[in-house]
Amino acid sequence: NIEIILYKKVNNKEVFNKISDFLFTLLFIIIFSSIVTFLFLELSIIHPLKTLIKHIQQYRSSGYVSMTMLQPFSPDDEVGLLIQEFNDLMTDLTKNFEHKAFLIRQLELSNDEMQREVKKRIYTQECERSAQEYMNKVFDLVPAMLVIVDEELMVTQINNQMRKFSGFFMS
Repeated sequence: NIEIILYKKVNNKEVFNKISDFLFTLLFIIIFSSIVTFLFLELSIIHPLKTLIKHIQQYRSSGYVSMTMLQPFSPDDEVGLLIQEFNDLMTDLTKNFEHKAFLIRQLELSNDEMQREVKKRIYTQECERSAQEYMNKVFDLVPAMLVIVDEELMVTQINNQMRKFSGFFMS
């Protein structure tokens, strides 16, 4: 009987060791799979989202300079679609900003041209006014009696000699 009891104790010890080894192996597999799962989630979801947030913050702080993110590992998942939409948005915004910059430049050029035209017109009007004043002075200094009429024979201007002779005063 003693031998059998000893044998059963040895047998129970082996079973215990086998169960212990199995539990240790199972615990190791659980820990290892948890680490692998965490790393997978980190690389496939958390890191791309952090990168996307960082790019958005950089874009906002850079004065809206064009930028794109690297393509995701899997463009078919939600994060990949989100990154693709971000890249498309950046492309559209860049085109819009370039178009607006082009329009602003065109407006600046038109404005510059308009300012030159206004200055030219002012100068021409001043020259015309100055020439008209000079012609009026010369017209009034001529010793002959002069009258200027329009197409309908309406008097538009007379000189001083004609005013003195006729007593007609035009301003």
